[in-house]
Amino acid sequence: MKSAVQAYPVGPGAIYIRWGKTSCPDKSSLIYKGRVGGSHFDQRGGAANHLCLPDDPEYTAAAQTKGLLTDSLIHVVEYQLNLNHKGGLVNHNVPCSVCQADRRSTAIIIPAKVRCPDGSWTKEYSGYIMSQASPYHGSMFTCVDHSAEAVPGMAADINGVLFYYSSIECSTFGNCPPYKNHASLSCIVCTKQVQAAPISKVSFTYQINESVFFSSDDCIATPSGAVYYQCYYFGISLS
Repeated sequence: MKSAVQAYPVGPGAIYIRWGKTSCPDKSSLIYKGRVGGSHFDQRGGAANHLCLPDDPEYTAAAQTKGLLTDSLIHVVEYQLNLNHKGGLVNHNVPCSVCQADRRSTAIIIPAKVRCPDGSWTKEYSGYIMSQASPYHGSMFTCVDHSAEAVPGMAADINGVLFYYSSIECSTFGNCPPYKNHASLSCIVCTKQVQAAPISKVSFTYQINESVFFSSDDCIATPSGAVYYQCYYFGISLS
């Protein structure tokens, strides 16, 4: 067997949600956009996470309309804030976009940071950590874009799911400073291309019997320390 080529495969782009925006940053592709939904701030059931619901929903033929008590109801998310946002966003509905980073295979959300780590990390967007206020039922902490937008024509003050700034409570957190008491907590979303282990392509032919064989074109070399080939197809020789 003779090694012919050594390659470093590029992984697929990391997928992340840009909360508060209808578009993706440069060098990221838009998969779909929509609006944010979740469980009501004053109801015990439902879920803590938020959903990015597409603008063009689809339903199966078997979908049914049921009574209120048999469903986990999803409500629209509203901003409950107006600081740092030109014109104010209070009571407006929150949009979202699902993005895929081009040629960057891993993504991370870092709270309390405005810069990405050293080492080839790329900033996708930065913003503020938001969730429902402490007196209400819990929801996930979400990194909302610092230049957040609103869903056009939706500012009815319905109060379904509520986005408030999140902050540190120093009396119980126990690490102040460097954290500040009740200061709006920042966040940043970063991506990075993780280079996979090298794969060596070799040329060989292996004869099983007089009529059946496989060659290097039918095999993949696994990126491990040992020489190992996974062969997924058997060729049939011509006679």
